[in-house]
Amino acid sequence: MFVFDENFGQRQGFLFVLLYAELYYLNSIQNIMEIKLNLKQAGVLAIAAVAALSVQARGGKRLSEYVNPFIGATTNTQMAKAEHGLGKTFPGVATPWGMTQVSPNTITGGDNGPGYSYEHTTIEGFAFTQMSGIGWYGDLGNFLVMPTIGDLHTFAGTEDKPEEGYRSRYDKSTEKASAGYYSVFLSDYKIQAEATALPHSGMLRFTFPESKEARIQVDLARRVGGTSTLQSVEVVDDHTIKGWMQCTPDGGGWGNGDGKADYTVYFYAQFSKPFSGHGVWSRPEIG
Repeated sequence: MFVFDENFGQRQGFLFVLLYAELYYLNSIQNIMEIKLNLKQAGVLAIAAVAALSVQARGGKRLSEYVNPFIGATTNTQMAKAEHGLGKTFPGVATPWGMTQVSPNTITGGDNGPGYSYEHTTIEGFAFTQMSGIGWYGDLGNFLVMPTIGDLHTFAGTEDKPEEGYRSRYDKSTEKASAGYYSVFLSDYKIQAEATALPHSGMLRFTFPESKEARIQVDLARRVGGTSTLQSVEVVDDHTIKGWMQCTPDGGGWGNGDGKADYTVYFYAQFSKPFSGHGVWSRPEIG
C-alpha cells in the first residue's frame, strides 16, 4: 500500500492512471485481435460506425443520455427482492473493450463481484478494474484509490464503523452516474470525487477542502474477492509512480481461489499536484 501527502491550497487534484492487465486469458484476446479484416469487412464496419454516430433519440437527446448505470447495481437479495438473478453491476465508468473500469467500491470479500452495492452508505475507495454481472465471488477491484484528510488510517474500516478507517460515508443524493461519468461527495472528508475512463486509462478528480493534511492512499493489495499476493511500486518523480500487482489463486479472487485466476496488473499513475512526501504501510492479516 502507498500513501502520498499533498498540500491543497488550491482545491482540485487529478490522478491519471494508465493500466495494463496481463490476464490469464490474454493470449486468447490477442489471437482474436490478430484476425485481419478484408476490405469488404472494413467497409461495413466503417459504415456502421458513421451510422451509429448520427443516431439520436426523439427530442434531440443522445441515446447515451438514457443510460442509467445504477440499474442492477446491487448484491443485496432483499433489496432486489430475489434470491437469484441479481444484477451485480458497478455504476462507474468504462469504454467499450476498455482496459479500465473506474468505479466506487463499497465492500470487499464475499459474493460481491462488482465491489459495490447500491444500499451501502460508505465508500472504501475507487478501483480501476471491475467485474460486472457475475456471481461466485468476484475478482479485480485493483489499484484502490482513496483521498483523505486528517489523521492517517491504514485500515479501510467497516460499513458500520467507517471512522475507524479511511473509508468515508457519502451523501447518496450527490451520487451521479451516466455513460462515461461518475461523481459523489465524500461526506466525512468534504471531498468531491469524479471519475471517467479512456480505452487504456482512467482518471479521477478530487476536489479537496483547503487542508495541510490532504493525502491520496493507494491500496495495492486490495482485490474484490481477496488480495494480491505480491506488489511493487516505484516513485518516478514527485508527480508519478509506476508498478504492478500480482494476483494468484493463493490470494483468493475468482471463486475464492477455485476459479484459478492468475494475472498481473501493471500501472503508471500521474498526479496533477506534486506530493510533498510518500510512504508505505502493510495491511494486517484478516482472519
